[in-house]
Amino acid sequence: MNRGLIKFDLASIPANARIDSAKLYLTVTSDHSDHTRTLRVYRLKQDWAEEQASWNVYASGHNWASAGASGAGDIDSSETGSVSVLTGQRPGM
Repeated sequence: MNRGLIKFDLASIPANARIDSAKLYLTVTSDHSDHTRTLRVYRLKQDWAEEQASWNVYASGHNWASAGASGAGDIDSSETGSVSVLTGQRPGM
């Protein structure tokens, strides 16, 4: 299992701003998978620290509820988005 963290600084967006849509595109540059799989995106509930986050902690002295940020206290239960990738297909999200 592989997981990654992506964080955006949204501080410059006013609290009363209306966002009608947003898209995130990810590109895989090397794919060694030999099976069909689904890539999923989830919103994290913890405010993790970029220079400190690891498989076990989201910030120094603060453990994820479950390693890999997979606990109910770590991520939303519903995915934000997903894409199925067939064997040999280059994924795009």
